[in-house]
Amino acid sequence: SASIDTLNTITQEQQQFSDSPAPDVYEEFAELGIDLQSDILDWMTGEYAIFGDTDLVPIVKDALAFELNLSGRFRFGVMSDASADPEAAQRLADSLYELLLDAPKDESVKIRKDVISGVDVTVIAVNQEIANPLVEVECNQPPAMSNLSFEVVLGVTDDLFIFATRPLADTLLSGDYQGIDTTDDYQNATQYFLPDPTSIWYADGEGFVHSVIFNPTIGLAIMGPQIGCIFDNIVAQLSNEGTATPAPTPTAPPSPTPDFQAIDEQVRPLEIAATLVQSASITSTITDKGVIQVRFVITLN
Repeated sequence: SASIDTLNTITQEQQQFSDSPAPDVYEEFAELGIDLQSDILDWMTGEYAIFGDTDLVPIVKDALAFELNLSGRFRFGVMSDASADPEAAQRLADSLYELLLDAPKDESVKIRKDVISGVDVTVIAVNQEIANPLVEVECNQPPAMSNLSFEVVLGVTDDLFIFATRPLADTLLSGDYQGIDTTDDYQNATQYFLPDPTSIWYADGEGFVHSVIFNPTIGLAIMGPQIGCIFDNIVAQLSNEGTATPAPTPTAPPSPTPDFQAIDEQVRPLEIAATLVQSASITSTITDKGVIQVRFVITLN
């Protein structure tokens, strides 16, 4: 959670003390037909949550088998308390729907209305063909393609303003869910939170280990073949300088047949590492003297 007045304070301080003030954020929202104060800030209570997670182990297993399969394997969302004025929150959702309809987009993105658990919502459906960098092809040739499909839902209940991926939004809009604060690990982590926190960032053990340690590594591994092509192209260009005969276009070697038993063994350390950490948290607060304090805690199993 955070104070709604924070945005006003930051804007005023930038205009007062900066030789080059930041663009007026209110004017930028106004260009979209949204009044930041009356359409957003006035109904917000300062209580909100940002969340996300991925099914990293299945993604890694597929990656090691030269497949890029992300559909249905990640979830994210933003949720804000709308209980102070749900009608105003709904007006914002309606305005965003109109903006999405008018925004430029290709055939891979569809905007539609739907009803989930009796709540009128906006659904953003994405069905996109994306390059699969895990399949090695000849450099400078069209890459192999994989499909990425997911839906994001925008909706408002009497209590919540929700923007989240479809399965997660279904659960939130139905009201049939338990908050993360009901888990034993979260309750144990609260003893290390700073008093009167202005913000709380929490990850369970699996989420922390995957996000901090393995996601960057996986990203570099996925980029590897493309980086190799770039390097080969540079070498070829240097070889061409001062010669009349062009160097041959480098060709990537064929991808080997995946060994699924070996893949399971390679992924095993990832599964074990996720069990070593119980939780991680970052909390911040402002002391009576106006000092911002931040505390980072990792709890091991």
